[in-house]
Amino acid sequence: MAHYFLFPEKDTTIYSHTSREFLNTGIDEVLTLRDEPSSTDLNYYPSRILIQFKQSEIDDTINNKVSGLFSASLNLYQTEHKELSINQNLEVFPISPTI
Repeated sequence: MAHYFLFPEKDTTIYSHTSREFLNTGIDEVLTLRDEPSSTDLNYYPSRILIQFKQSEIDDTINNKVSGLFSASLNLYQTEHKELSINQNLEVFPISPTI
């Protein structure tokens, strides 16, 4: 089975907490996923990450597969190991630009 490695061309972290609304930039080399508690109520404000890959590289990889079997994975690594729960659940959704 052949392995193809696609590297992102852009990425960013989007914060939903009101105290971090001006931190939504793509210039940091670390993407942050966290649930920040509110200091005034019981709400949590999750951060989100966006990662953009070149569509032409994705198309080339899918079109050049040899067999009918195809799988893909996204590898993310932790930079800090604090306050981790036993299980970490991430939801991943594709986003396609309108043409």
